[in-house]
Amino acid sequence: MTTGRGATRRDRWLIAVVPVLLASVALTQMVVASTTELTPWRGAGFGMFSTMDGHDLRGVRIEVVTEDGDTLPFNARRLRGAPRLGGPFVQARAWPTPTRLERLGEAVIDEPLVVDEDDVVIPAEQLVDVDPQLTEPLAPPVEVHLQVHRLRLDRDSETVVPEVIAERTVRGDPTGSG
Repeated sequence: MTTGRGATRRDRWLIAVVPVLLASVALTQMVVASTTELTPWRGAGFGMFSTMDGHDLRGVRIEVVTEDGDTLPFNARRLRGAPRLGGPFVQARAWPTPTRLERLGEAVIDEPLVVDEDDVVIPAEQLVDVDPQLTEPLAPPVEVHLQVHRLRLDRDSETVVPEVIAERTVRGDPTGSG
C-alpha cells in the first residue's frame, strides 16, 4: 500500500517521463527519416505533414530478366494486394534499404509469374481479372531489377519529377534448385 506521499512521487515521475519519451520518439524518427530513405510518413510519422514524400506517392519499378535474356516490365501495382508479395513491397517502398529490396526481389523470383497480353509480368495469383488464355507462364527470372522513386519538386521548372532513391539487382538461382 502506498501512502499519499508515495503516489505523489510516482505522479511527478510520470509527468517527467512521458514528455521525455515522446520527445525521444519524435527525435529518433526525424533523425532516421533525414539520414536514411525512410519516408517521414512512417516510423511514428512526426514529419508526415511537412513533405509530399509519403509512401503511397513512391513508385517502385520492377523489371524481370528471363532465361533468354529478355527484360520484361513487372506490374508493381499488383503487388499491393498480393498475399506473399504485399508485405515486402510495402516495406521496400516505405524504407528501401538494401535488405528490404533484396527481400522483395527474392519474393518476386520465388513467386509463380505469368506474362499477360501486354507483355507485362504479373503474379499468377492475380489472374482473376485477366483472361488465362492471354497469358503464358514464366520461368523464374534470372534477375530482378528494382528501383524506388520519390517525387521531388524541381523549383527551377516548377514541376514534380521522380527521383531514384534506391535501386538493387537481385539474381536468382541459376541452377533453378530452390
